[in-house]
Amino acid sequence: MTKKFVVVDDDPLMSMITCQYATRVGGLELQEAFRKPEPALQYLREQATDLLFLDIELQGMNGFDLLQQLPYKPAVVMLSAHTQYAHLAYEYQAFDFLKKPFTFERFREMKDKFDLMYEQPHLEFPHEEIFVRTDREFKKLPFGAICYIQVIDKYLKIVTDSGSLLINGALQQIERKLCRRLFFRTHRSYLVNVRKIDSLTDNMVLVKGQAIPLSKTQRLLLGNRINIL
Repeated sequence: MTKKFVVVDDDPLMSMITCQYATRVGGLELQEAFRKPEPALQYLREQATDLLFLDIELQGMNGFDLLQQLPYKPAVVMLSAHTQYAHLAYEYQAFDFLKKPFTFERFREMKDKFDLMYEQPHLEFPHEEIFVRTDREFKKLPFGAICYIQVIDKYLKIVTDSGSLLINGALQQIERKLCRRLFFRTHRSYLVNVRKIDSLTDNMVLVKGQAIPLSKTQRLLLGNRINIL
């Protein structure tokens, strides 16, 4: 199955090479290519993509800042001429890091990894749970047991199959630790496990009896994430 991709790179030569390699390797279809981060961010807020090639050192906004503002998390390949960014790229859950200039062989290796990730989704993220700090201990929460996470003032309410708990933290921080293919930001204050959605309308999703707001843009993006007849 052909997967769609977007390139955000202010180097026109490297952007062209990325697109050429994608054509050669097969199975990838270009949606858009951007040289500036602002129009790229606007586009990605309205259009879902399967794979994002994202330059780190962009003018006006670096790749990490752009990634944090996305309402969903596509598979991301971070690009840079500087290897010191590689560790940070993986902290932001990029599934690969390509050092510029990269060869076709290295690009093909990335594509093989991407294909394997879709064939075996559990390989996309090495963990199946997260440990969160409560009063006196770290409590293990399997990803599959989390229904949704809600921002309440300076706290996060994590609702699970068996109950709920309140922790200190930011939604953006915990979002980076979760499996991006399982969780979806329906609203600035809510992160939802897509497998726990019981029903949805144009402006809300129902999860465990709780009506959770859903923006119009997010409704379109969610439609690309779940199986709708």
